[in-house]
Order: sequence, then C-alpha cells, then structure tokens
Amino acid sequence: MIPIARPDIGEDEVAAVSDVLRSGMLAQGKRVAELEARWADYCGAKHAIATSNGTLALMAIFAGIGLLPGDQVITVSHTFAATANAILSTGAMPVFVDIEPDTYLIDAARIEAAITPRTRAIVPVHLFGLVADMDMITALADRHGLIVVEDACQAHGATFRGRRAGSFGHGAFSLYATKNLTTGEGGFITTNDDRLADWLRLYRNQGMRARYQFEMLGYNYRMTDLNAAIGLVQLAKLDRNTARRQEIAADYDRAFADLPVRTPVTPDGRTHVFHQYILDVGPERDAIVAELRDAGVGADIYYPIPVHRQPYIMERGLHADLPMTDAAAARTLALPMFPGLSQAEQATVVGAVRTAVLRHAGAAVESSAPGRSCRRDRRLMAEVWRPVGSERELRVGLAGLGSMGRNHLRVLRARPGCRLVAVADPVPEALAAAIGGGIDAPDALAFAEPLAMIAEADLDAVVLAAPTTSHRVLAIAAIERGIAVLVEKPLAASVDEGLEILAAARRRGVPVQVGHVERFNPAVLELGRLLGEGWLSTIYAIASRRAGPFPARIRDVGVTIDLATHDADILSWVAGERPDRVYAELAQRIHASHEDLLFGLLRFPSGATGMLDVNWLTPAKRRQLTVVGEEGMFELDYLTQRLTFTRADAGGPDLIAGYAPTFAGNVAELPVAIGEPLAAELDAFLAVVRDGGRPIVDVEDGLWAVAIATSLLQAAARGHPIDLSDFSARLSVA
Repeated sequence: MIPIARPDIGEDEVAAVSDVLRSGMLAQGKRVAELEARWADYCGAKHAIATSNGTLALMAIFAGIGLLPGDQVITVSHTFAATANAILSTGAMPVFVDIEPDTYLIDAARIEAAITPRTRAIVPVHLFGLVADMDMITALADRHGLIVVEDACQAHGATFRGRRAGSFGHGAFSLYATKNLTTGEGGFITTNDDRLADWLRLYRNQGMRARYQFEMLGYNYRMTDLNAAIGLVQLAKLDRNTARRQEIAADYDRAFADLPVRTPVTPDGRTHVFHQYILDVGPERDAIVAELRDAGVGADIYYPIPVHRQPYIMERGLHADLPMTDAAAARTLALPMFPGLSQAEQATVVGAVRTAVLRHAGAAVESSAPGRSCRRDRRLMAEVWRPVGSERELRVGLAGLGSMGRNHLRVLRARPGCRLVAVADPVPEALAAAIGGGIDAPDALAFAEPLAMIAEADLDAVVLAAPTTSHRVLAIAAIERGIAVLVEKPLAASVDEGLEILAAARRRGVPVQVGHVERFNPAVLELGRLLGEGWLSTIYAIASRRAGPFPARIRDVGVTIDLATHDADILSWVAGERPDRVYAELAQRIHASHEDLLFGLLRFPSGATGMLDVNWLTPAKRRQLTVVGEEGMFELDYLTQRLTFTRADAGGPDLIAGYAPTFAGNVAELPVAIGEPLAAELDAFLAVVRDGGRPIVDVEDGLWAVAIATSLLQAAARGHPIDLSDFSARLSVA
C-alpha cells in the first residue's frame, strides 16, 4: 500500500535524538530554545513558543487572548475538529462560515455577515498548505476590533504576498508525525505580541518563571528536547521538501488535466506547500476511494463529516448552512503526498486514479435521472451541461446590484420566457428595493451572499455583476453546478483567474458569456456587417476613445482592467484577429489605488494598428471608435449609436451605391436601427441557455481581453512592448 503520508526521517534525526539522550537533558531545554528562535525567524514573527502539540497551541492562544463563555469566534467547519474544540475549551462558541469552492479556505467575503457584538476573533484555517485571504481577513479584523488567530497547523512555510503563515496574527502550528515539519508530536505558537508571548511561556510551564514559584494558573504544555532535536533537522530541510511536494503536485496536475476532476488551486500571490493534494472527483467519491485502496493506493478523505455536522457540535445548537463545505466533504479525496514519493509510486497512483475516475464518471451522470425534484443534487455532479429547452421559463439569478447590476435587473424583468427568481447583494437596502419592485415571482429569494444564492437557489442561469475580484469564485461555483453564466466584463481580475474559469467551463461544458456589451451595440453590428462586405478592403488603423469622470463605485481595479477590456475586445473583433504585441503608458491622478489614464498601442499580425485612449479624468462621458482603411474611414459613437463613413477618393462606388442618398460629398451618415445593447446581450445569452450553441462573446474572448489589458499594464511597468504571440498556446492547454 502506498501510504497517504510517510515522514522524512533519516540518520540525521536519529543522530540528533541520540545526542540528546546521551546529554541527559531530555525535557525542555536548549534545543527547544534554539528551535523556537529558528522558527520565529523563519516565519517572520518576533516570538515562537513550542508546545506539546498543535491543539494545545490553539488552546493556549485562546486562553491567552482571554476568550470567555458567551464569546463568539468565526472559523470554518471544513477542518480538523481541534480548531472548534480549542474554541469550546474556553467556553466560547465557534461560528461557522462557509468556504470558497475552489481553495477550500474560509470565504472572506462571508465573514462580515457573521460578525456580532459578541465576536472576539477570526480563525482562518490555512488548510492543506494554502494561506487564506489574509488581506481581507486582517482588514475586517482591524475594522471591527477583532483578533486574528491563524490555524496554520498544515501550512508550514506557505506564503501570502510574500509573508509566511503565522506572521499575520497569532499563529498555531502542529508538528505531528505526518506534517510538513515534524517533531514526532509537538506544536508552535507564533506572535508579535510581547505581552502574550511572556504569558504563554508561563502558561505552558505550570505558571512558573522560576522553579516552584507559580505566578499564575498554568499547565504542562512543554515540548521536550528530544522532540526539538528532530525538529531542528526537519527545519533544515523544510524548503527542500516543500519544493519536492510542489513538484509532485505539478506532476499530478498534468496527469489529471484531461479528467473530469478539479485539481488544487493556487491563487495569485500565494505559495502552496501541499500538506495534502486534494482532488474533487464528484459524487462517486466513496466508490473511487474504495477502488484506489483496492489498487494499493492509500487515498483518504479530509474530512468526510464536517465539524458542524458532528453530534457534539449539533447538540450545542451550533447549526450552520454550509453548502460549499458539505460539497467538499462529499466530493473530495486526498492522494499520497510526501517528499519521498518515488516516480514509480506516483505512476501507480496516477494510473489507479485515471482508471477509477473514468470508470465512475459515467455513473455520476447516469445516477441523475431527469426531473426537477433532484435538480440541486445534480448541480453537484460532473455531468455534461445541456440546454434547458423551450418547454418552461428559464430561472435566472442576479449577483450584484451596483450600477450595472441594476441595469440587468431592469432589463431582465422585461425579458420574455424567463423569471428572475433570486438576487444577491450584501446591501440590505438594495436587496429590499429589488425584491419590492424588481422581481415578479412568488418564490423570489434574496441573498446577502452570491455564493449562497448559487448553491441554494434553483437556477438555470446566473448574471454576475459583482466586483471583478469575486468573478473567479462565483463563476466556478456556478459552473460546478451546471448553471450557465453571464459574467460582466472583465471576465476576471487576472489572466490566471480567467484561465481557471475557462478550464472549469471546458471541463463541465457549461456556457459562459462575457458582458462585453459594446458587441451588441446596433452601430457596432452595422459596422461589422459593412466591414464584412469589404467597405474598407484593408484595415490600416483602429482607434478607440473611452473617457469619463472617475466612478467612485470602482475600488478593486484600475481603468485598464475596468474599461480598456471593452476596447481590447472591440479592436480585436474589428481587426478579425488578436494582437501579437502591445505597449502602453499609464498615469494615476485621482484613483487612490490604481491607474486612471491609459494610452495603449496594439499591433496586429496583418499589420493593422490599434490605439486606445482610456481615462477616468474627463468631466464628460465619451465613447468613440474610428476605423481607417484603404477605402475610407468609419466613425462611430457608442452612446448616440451614430455611424458615419468618409470615403477616400477611390472609395468603391459599387459598395456604396445603395447608400448614395445619404452622402454629402464624401461623408455619409449611415442608417442604424437604434436599440438597447444590454437587452440584445441578455437575449443572446438566454437563447444559448435555452437552445444551446456558443455564446457570441464567449469565455475565450473575455480572457483575451483580460490578457491584452494585463499586458498593457505590464508594458507600462516595464517600459517596453509585451509579446502576446504565445498566448493562444496557453488557452489551448487551459
């Protein structure tokens, strides 16, 4: 049997323990002190306090920060029970928040809704070797005066934006035998609080500072020098072993890329140390695990019964509705992961996984019989998406009631053949207004959290008009449930996040349309028709101008990602090809965190040039497009839907003959059937949901727009053009 874990213990550890045995000093001594100093330095913390195990590390922290009966601590249920047990040991109560569907970490966007006047602390669990979103968590804690305690028991050396786990708040680590760093049994506390560190050292030593002088109530939570000797050797090879774990994970990722499974996700700015390698294999998980074990592969489940469903938790009335947690408990498994895993062993694991997954993938689809009664269960299965058909109304949800979300709300109300049955937004007043005046359905649901809406509402389609930084999590959650997605532009905040959405959409076969609404502008559609008829022959240059006052609603991205993605998409569509090189200059004048002015240049393989002028600085809104070619020039105003053509001296009379009455000299104002682009966009999306087919602006189009915008930012930062010629290859393997 290939085990799930195998400690990396060699002769160096044996020699270190032997030295301690010969010294006669077996209990806590100089080796513990040395290990504490080295661990504090490694983590970037002022203090490290060694303990007997990770559970006691958590219990000591909670005692030290003064948790009392009746206090509340926000954490997750998808964790080892020690997280909740340590909270309960003080008389305080855990308040469970759901997890992100892809990282399995606490969903920081849900934390604020769980805060009450009794909340004292937030405990993110850095599960499986990945650090939670500490930017958002620490910001929430600061705003509400809460203490952050990191359960880093599985995250030795993992980083978030260059900082290691255990350096953001008070950190607790386990040094159990199978952890990335082991002392056999043991634990660590890290902190930057001098007072707390002094208190903890007394607490773990029976309250003694000097022998038999008890300053306070304390206990024996000490580590021995025997354990510390092992730990010192282990720490010296931690980085090497972490690199090996990451190699094994990358090999697993490649081996499973074509299977209907979800491999681990590592968001931008984080390093994953892979304490566990977790696969989401779908509803046939238990059968797959049994087959793997029969094949000699020690697969395991972390964790089959979430903490909030354990009897002793439920008896305390700590009920929680956690659909993402329940899904992870039902669908995921762990594969062998340890530095000593040989290539032959990994090949055995890979072969067994591929055989088992492919054998059971069909059963997952077959087990979901048609019918509305089992729809929610089917959302959790790796089935192939199918169009809804025209026999009934489409059930649509809307996430986000900002400026664009309210427009979607208005338009969706008037769309035939669909009902807007659920809306999600964290602002109660916005929700109340939407439900009160925007939704005509007796079973309309209101949600503070979009993920809850996706998990709990019975949806055929969802429109995501939430902040850009939430698009990845929300889109993937919907895709995993077989819900068609219209995501407002930009598709994602980064290329990597966009690639994750693309991979999920391909894997599940779920249509994803991106809200580049300008593609549905009647003037743009007429321009495209005339270009297709050859009015310009050869296109020389395409120039866009998108300007207006700074929108205070935009906080998470700058003008390039927010606005220039529109123009990157339109210029590529007009040119009929993607740019292969881009360059830009940026400026930051008003926006507090990002650029608010962009001048960009795009070069296309045909030789055409694209120019972008995008800013949040002009007092009046301008949306204009100019296309220059061999036969003349088109000028388009997105706002008025006015389209003109100025012909060159050689302008082809055979093409313009039908429009001759509209010309005044060489200039013609071309007829355009005025209409609302957003209505056309939603109609096109709903037609795909109902009848199938490829969205007009699909996820690849949206990803290219993000890639172009991101490359413009990189070009400005580096001061030289960025080559995009190999980006198509990245899309082909996503």
